[in-house]
Amino acid sequence: MDCTDNVYDYTDKHLMLQHVVFGICRLIDVLVPDVPESLELKIKRERYLAKQALQDSDTIMKVGCIFSCHIN
Repeated sequence: MDCTDNVYDYTDKHLMLQHVVFGICRLIDVLVPDVPESLELKIKRERYLAKQALQDSDTIMKVGCIFSCHIN
């Protein structure tokens, strides 16, 4: 066994180790959510309330317009 065999053996082992580490990192990335479930629920609730507020304001504006059109 000469020096080049040791270099290639080291390179192969290093490459395999990199793939294992990247695989573990990818697995952790998939398993751990980016946003906690409790925060995600609060965000969804906030969006829902914002949509409801917009719908309510649209309804108020339409009723106000109809009311003012009948008065004039």
